[in-house]
Amino acid sequence: MRSSRVFASICAVEPSRYSEIIGNKNGHTLLDQNIAYYIRKNSRIRNKDSFLHSRIIDKRWSFGDLRKQVEYLSRNLLSMGLRPSERVMSFSYGCFENYLLQLACSFLGCMYIAIPPEHYTADKLRSYLNQFQPQILYLSDKYQGQTDHAKFSLYDVLLSVIPELAFSYPGQTVQFEQSQEFPYLKKCIINGRNGEEIKEAHKFTHLLPSIHSYHEDHLGRFNLLLHPDEPILSLWNVDPPLEDKTFTSYSHMHCMNSGSQFTNALGLDSRCRVSFLHRHFSTPLGAIVVPFASLSTGFEIVLQNEDLLRKSPVDIVAEVNQQNLTCFVGNRVDFERIMNICGSEHRLSVNQIAIFEDSSVEETSQDFLLLVKERFKAQDVILFRGPVESCYMVTHRSANQGDLGILPYTGLKVVGDRGTYDAKILSRGVRGNLRLRGPHVTPYYYSNAGLLTEFQDELGWIATSRDGRIEQNGAWIAMKAQIY
Repeated sequence: MRSSRVFASICAVEPSRYSEIIGNKNGHTLLDQNIAYYIRKNSRIRNKDSFLHSRIIDKRWSFGDLRKQVEYLSRNLLSMGLRPSERVMSFSYGCFENYLLQLACSFLGCMYIAIPPEHYTADKLRSYLNQFQPQILYLSDKYQGQTDHAKFSLYDVLLSVIPELAFSYPGQTVQFEQSQEFPYLKKCIINGRNGEEIKEAHKFTHLLPSIHSYHEDHLGRFNLLLHPDEPILSLWNVDPPLEDKTFTSYSHMHCMNSGSQFTNALGLDSRCRVSFLHRHFSTPLGAIVVPFASLSTGFEIVLQNEDLLRKSPVDIVAEVNQQNLTCFVGNRVDFERIMNICGSEHRLSVNQIAIFEDSSVEETSQDFLLLVKERFKAQDVILFRGPVESCYMVTHRSANQGDLGILPYTGLKVVGDRGTYDAKILSRGVRGNLRLRGPHVTPYYYSNAGLLTEFQDELGWIATSRDGRIEQNGAWIAMKAQIY
């Protein structure tokens, strides 16, 4: 305890000697309420304003729709037997239903586990069921809003893992007495078969026409019992920091502040329109940063169809330019693909570009940012960089202004000892265990051993179980996963 304070005081005097960089507050407020608070607040102010415009099925949902449907859905989950601190696991292709489930779980203090549908195999399903022990399993046979008949194999996979489901029929209230292998599983919901219990997004808008909800008081009392640091969302890692840490969990506070910092960095307001590609629905970019930025600011999300990149350059330019976008969000691969398709002849017109980059890959050059700025006729291009635990948001850089430094309320240091409560801070240029600070990291994660918690010291630093290094000039890198 005492030694960490000593090292912190030394760091304040001689910042160059130690591996530590800390972001200042810059007057930005720290959001410390539960997600339900911001949903209700925004739906009061912007009831009829558009929250999400899906280019996939050409449908819009307003903030009022979002709140009414989330409250109704969370009430349904509660009546199914779901309780705080329990888990809902979902294999779905993502659209509005993903946000509804995710936000409904946050209302109840449950964890929503989003797994990309390409991981839906019998072995992986069994592995994830044992790893997370969810109470509700949600499957969707809809792809981009339409029922995909090629996905009917998901029932065969499900029956091979949970044979007790063969004794039930679609639509009945109680589906199976109890699974022998997975006794914790209370409910298996298949959208399109017994999806009427969870209600599809566009079918129950008429149920709660008033801006004041019948369930609001009950759920409001529920929310008061929750803590902003409770984990509510778990996302699959493309490049895990450890072999067994294949998922990263995020809390209420983490999600809201990631979105808030994004809007502050880009200067967005409620009149803006922000877009990203459909495939990011299960990454921090599309599941956390953009939707929660919209909840804190009130701008409209335009969800692009994945078929956009299969069109001709003329069609891509025409479709994107007529959407009047303020900001287009993606990773480096997205923009490389768009520029390769369109070439230098066809220019898109987007006001701002935001690129997210993992800290374990080589840093994107300034020339690439300037190229993107030129091809998209953008006023500025901002690159966010960081580990996946921080939603790739630790430092940010601009094509116009160069390095903008570390984001507010975040901190990053390299420590010498993994296990101790007050680890020694190493000198710069030495490789050690990376620690992050601030609203960006939650101390919970799941592994095959069940729920593990990582130590959080009195200054709010949390080990990420990832190796890193900070150079003498202040540049830093997080190491890749070490697979044995």
